[in-house]
Amino acid sequence: MATSAIHRAVTAQLQGDAALRALLPDGVWADVAPPGKTKFVLIDVFDAVDESVFGGRAIESVRYAVRATVLGSAPETVRAAADRIDVLLSEVMLTIPGYVFMSCCRDDDQPLIDYVEQNATDATIVWRHAGGHYRVTVSVPGR
Repeated sequence: MATSAIHRAVTAQLQGDAALRALLPDGVWADVAPPGKTKFVLIDVFDAVDESVFGGRAIESVRYAVRATVLGSAPETVRAAADRIDVLLSEVMLTIPGYVFMSCCRDDDQPLIDYVEQNATDATIVWRHAGGHYRVTVSVPGR
């Protein structure tokens, strides 16, 4: 299962980037942002797989859906943020305490995220989403 150490590393990688913060100043959130936020990153665990060896966990692989989310903005802002997310999570090395880092990359088995969500009762409220699926794989020391 996904561990909090892996999640913290992905979150820190995104939060630590000034260019992404300039595009999405309302932060990086798991699953849902707090009320009142209009420009932010959402991180959702898409799936997680543990591989066991000799009766214990040896490898953890977590796939995240990571998307820029912007209220009522032109598509250029959300797509620029998605491009920046891709730079930050594609073929980079993350420091994850308690694990040996193996890889972090976009998961090409899943389509890119790019859609518009319009409020059912007020058509003037439009959210734009763009991003991708990223897989982080680590091994557990001593296995």
